Amino acid sequence: MNSCERQYEEQRLRLVLAEIRRQIAERRASLEKEAKINAEAVRAAWEEELPIASREFEDTVAMAAETERVTNYLKYRALSLGVLRRLSKLERSPYFGRIDFRESNSQEAVRLYIGIASLVDEATGEHLVLDWRAPVSSMFYDYELGPAQYKSIRGIITGELLLKRQFRIEDGVLKFMFDNSLKIDDEILQEILGKATGDRMRAIVNTIQKEQNRVIRNEDQKILVVQGAAGSGKTSIALHRAAYLLYRHRDTMTSENIVIFSPNRVFADYISAVLPELGEANVTQTTFRDFARDVLGPDLVLEDVHDQLEYLIGNRTPGIPGAVKDITDAGRHAQKEYEIRRQGIRWKSSPSFIQAMKDYARYLADNVQLRPVVVRGKVVVSAEELQNLLTSDYGYMPLHKRLDRIRRRILWLLQPLEQARRKEVAKELSENKDKEFYFESEIASVARFKTAQEFREIREHLDSWTQRNAFQEYLRLWTEDSVFHAVFDGKELPEFYQDIRKQTAEKLSSGFVPYEDLAPLLLLQYLLEGLPDSAPESQDGQPRPASTKARHVILDEAQDYSAVQYEVLKDAFPEASMTILGDLNQSVHPSFGIQGYDILGEVFKARNPGLVKLTKSYRSTRDISLFAKALLPDGEPLEALDRPGPLPRVFVAGASGMNAVLNRIALDLTELAGQGLKSIAVICKTATESQLVYERLRGILGPSLKIHLVRARDRRFVRGVVVIPSYLAKGLEFEAVLVYGADENHYSHPDDRRLLHMVCTRALHRLFLYCDGSMSPFLSQVDPELYEGV
Repeated sequence: MNSCERQYEEQRLRLVLAEIRRQIAERRASLEKEAKINAEAVRAAWEEELPIASREFEDTVAMAAETERVTNYLKYRALSLGVLRRLSKLERSPYFGRIDFRESNSQEAVRLYIGIASLVDEATGEHLVLDWRAPVSSMFYDYELGPAQYKSIRGIITGELLLKRQFRIEDGVLKFMFDNSLKIDDEILQEILGKATGDRMRAIVNTIQKEQNRVIRNEDQKILVVQGAAGSGKTSIALHRAAYLLYRHRDTMTSENIVIFSPNRVFADYISAVLPELGEANVTQTTFRDFARDVLGPDLVLEDVHDQLEYLIGNRTPGIPGAVKDITDAGRHAQKEYEIRRQGIRWKSSPSFIQAMKDYARYLADNVQLRPVVVRGKVVVSAEELQNLLTSDYGYMPLHKRLDRIRRRILWLLQPLEQARRKEVAKELSENKDKEFYFESEIASVARFKTAQEFREIREHLDSWTQRNAFQEYLRLWTEDSVFHAVFDGKELPEFYQDIRKQTAEKLSSGFVPYEDLAPLLLLQYLLEGLPDSAPESQDGQPRPASTKARHVILDEAQDYSAVQYEVLKDAFPEASMTILGDLNQSVHPSFGIQGYDILGEVFKARNPGLVKLTKSYRSTRDISLFAKALLPDGEPLEALDRPGPLPRVFVAGASGMNAVLNRIALDLTELAGQGLKSIAVICKTATESQLVYERLRGILGPSLKIHLVRARDRRFVRGVVVIPSYLAKGLEFEAVLVYGADENHYSHPDDRRLLHMVCTRALHRLFLYCDGSMSPFLSQVDPELYEGV
């Protein structure tokens, strides 16, 4: 590229920055002016003693006008501050790309600069920068030089892409630029991926690849399922897709209309910076448990998925499915309890359980014990009339809403009868020859009390069959033989189904809901009660992810959601589109999650689901990716980025065992920190083990290196050196990963293979594995050429 081109781009950058700074100054001056006017108006209103409690019409009009003026000012201020934030981002880096495009049948090409947001010269109306989400900007991501096209309101616009240029602009300074076709191994992508990670996920608008862009802009499928290899950018793509949808539908959609289901709160915090960086307000984030809490209310104790995982992962015996480590009598009892629960989890998470809940809801509707309403020997509503109300008049409603409507109708019919009875009792009291009561107020009070007593029994009788609770109905399924057999007879049952019944009933009876029962309970609640009419605040005061508001749902780590959970989400968000992201290679919950995406096609078949596969991994170095792929030879495809780096290192301790492993980890941590790495994770299998390793490492390292323990209850992602359980590391990435316990005592159960693969794929640049004893059989099967033994 010649120097004239460089000079031209630097000159243009100066002009663009000048316009940005002019708009910033103008907007700030306008804000200050409006603030001053508003302050003076408020002061004048106080001086005029504008009344708070209006007594005159003029006062009311004046107060309304003042309220409207203040409201309009606050809206203007919020809008202006948003514009200022966008301009400030542009001032740091106005754009990252340029394309020169010549439309068909045109002689002239247009120069288009693409950035994180649009910028218009207010004097000329010229678009100085185009938003990356604009239709024409898609050509920057989708095409190399030559024929190109994009969709617009005019239809498909065809032409030729004559130039494609990338820029690196930091703090308003052009660092470098070059013309390219944005291939996977281009210089900018390599340079960005080689940088240190921060404490939050960042926007990737300047490195979006062609296949990623197609996912971001896909509006053909209402349900879009993305199977993406570790490091393929699934989560980033979903967040950029949310930003794209907010841009495309900005007149009808706001951030309140998008809900993200995250695997845990640490991950939710980790991704919280992306949308603000893209100029959009953050959206509602929740976990499935928190979502269930908002639906079911605060009276039940709901198990967290991480407690369930801690139990399952921490107690399985190496190499033996469904076994626990202890072989004493107590251990054998624990082993059976473990297998009972494991079978229960698999059963309650299966597609067949969806049908079981639907069958149960029908059973309950068909077996309502309708009882005639009788007042003083007179039938007010007969059983036949009640049956007609239940099946005909209100038959279109969910069962519990039907019963509630019947209850309210009966109560309405009882009102005049109760009033008449009260008068009758009062008359009897006043005509009583014994004259126990002399004052009308006494007679009225006693009549009211006696009548209330009579009708209380009628209301209690009514409530006994119309007031239903989904939790109590779900408990009945496990405790009442007749109910259980009515639902499950003829269906395939697990070996220990009677033990599962007992185990489930004991927990539910205490008010504790295991994680595997959350989805069936929610599904039953929706079947019996329908969706809530409104969406009050959740337990932490934040807006609920209301089905009435949600227009798009993003669900991450799809492989660890069950078929029943998907059915619940389908019912909870009936009008919403969804982006569902997962990687079958990274399943950490095989007893619970899905084994393939076919079930999603069945659950969402009415909403035109589509599946996209992303096989290229942009996270790890080539050597780490090849090593991780070798751990899972029969897994989903994974294409490694050609980014060089050191081989993974495997340390096998001698006779000194755990002490040698911990000392080696401490040594490697010190060395990595000394090399300037800012994001390092020691990944243990369980939380219990993480606590132990954390305490031991603190003792070895002392004050020389600060380390943090990550817990499931944490709400923030901590940058630096962390010790973290395997299942909490899902979705996160670190410059260096040190896997504690990559040996046969930790990772040899068949379900552990994907878990080990997942933790290894968290690493960007460096990967270390430590074995206390013999290697994991999955590790020993890897070609020794793919790692360095220590």
